Amino acid sequence: MVKVKDVPPKVKEVLTGGRGYGLWYLWQAVKPETRWNDPENELIFCTGPLSGITFIDGNKGEVKIETFPYQDINSYLLVEKLTEHFAEDEQDKANISIVSAGQGAQNSLLGI
Repeated sequence: MVKVKDVPPKVKEVLTGGRGYGLWYLWQAVKPETRWNDPENELIFCTGPLSGITFIDGNKGEVKIETFPYQDINSYLLVEKLTEHFAEDEQDKANISIVSAGQGAQNSLLGI
């Protein structure tokens, strides 16, 4: 089930942007014993204050926010281009994960 929740004023004062809000919502939603695959665990999508494309390289320990010249509105084309861009080689493509809403976001409840 998709829910839209208001951000309390105190949270806006303490935490920054969508990611901070998302973290707060997650803290409110789960218990210490909640595991990653529990049905009551929440899936929260939030963009940060800088938006752009956030690239986290776990192998190199880098986090980057980048912009790209790719103008594809269709998500499947953009995902292919971003996968090509970030993968070091053909085998590394299996290690790339991309969330993209594309044109479908105009008609859906979830879009980032």
